[in-house]
Amino acid sequence: MKVLHVINCLKRSGGAEKFLLDLVIAMKRQGVDVEVLSIIAPPENNREFVDIVQDAGIPVHILANKGLYSFRNIARLRCFFHRHRYDVVHAHLFPAQYFCALVKQKSSLLFFTEHSTDNRRRHNWLFRKIDSLIYRCYDKIVCISSKTEETLLKQVGKIPTVIIPNGINISIFEHAEPVKLHELSNVGDDVKVITMCAAFRKEKDYMTLFRAVNYLPANVHVLCVGDGEYREEYEAYCKTHDLSSRVHFLGLRKDVARIFKASDVIVLSTYYEGFSIAMLEAMATGRPFVASAVLGIQDLVEGAAVLFPLGDERKLAESICRLLNNPNYYAEMVSKGLSFAKQYDISLTAAYYVDLYRNT
Repeated sequence: MKVLHVINCLKRSGGAEKFLLDLVIAMKRQGVDVEVLSIIAPPENNREFVDIVQDAGIPVHILANKGLYSFRNIARLRCFFHRHRYDVVHAHLFPAQYFCALVKQKSSLLFFTEHSTDNRRRHNWLFRKIDSLIYRCYDKIVCISSKTEETLLKQVGKIPTVIIPNGINISIFEHAEPVKLHELSNVGDDVKVITMCAAFRKEKDYMTLFRAVNYLPANVHVLCVGDGEYREEYEAYCKTHDLSSRVHFLGLRKDVARIFKASDVIVLSTYYEGFSIAMLEAMATGRPFVASAVLGIQDLVEGAAVLFPLGDERKLAESICRLLNNPNYYAEMVSKGLSFAKQYDISLTAAYYVDLYRNT
């Protein structure tokens, strides 16, 4: 069985890219002949994921150097499939989802993974109509949680779906060595560290975390791991509100596991999720996880995380302080988080995907 995974850009960016990285490596270890196609090439300074996948013996193809949303990618993809034959083509994210559907090959089974409970297209009547047609081009849609499936079916009607939760390489995070705090933007070793790892995009609610800093003790600092279109705006906000000395923007990092391990609490303030990779990674490092009580989190964690109302910075600060000030409660949440995360090792996830391909 020869499998191709298609994604917009194989770079360190969001949860879907990291999940795909771990998934294809796990598939390779299980004997699957797997390859990856990146619609556009990653920037030269962000080729880490490509290198890791290739080092694992997995071919990575690049369709175009730039122009992710270009209609020319349809013709390019059609030419690619004329040169390469696959038993399974599996797409991730928009617009890779559209391109693969429009050039569907009769000789290949076509799958798509729905990574989120919401997206911008669902709030546009024209895209809703187009989506309902595109999804029906797929032999099966993998939904990463029951809520992801529920919201998708509500939007596009009845289509063939299956639920396969995300997974991570648990051992990497469980056994990571903590980074030295003084190496991170002059953060002192005597401070308490709150870390949030997420792209600076509209769906991530960093502003609530920034406002919460005003209600936290002075020795509590925040590390922001990620990059994106809102980074400059967030940095300007922190500077204007005198938070720059306690909020540190680290950008994209290769040592997320070590940063998590050096943190006291991991936070994910977000408007919605599918099945958060950052959530699993935080729990696997043995750190308590605090998150917005939204779809894709509260319906999954089963008491293994501390939840606060969306946008409520006071409740977020209270949740963090309770963890920092109550060792027994802290240890309880760490234990619950570890137990939860260990259910979602990437080897299990890969096996579910392989079974899906073979039985469709």
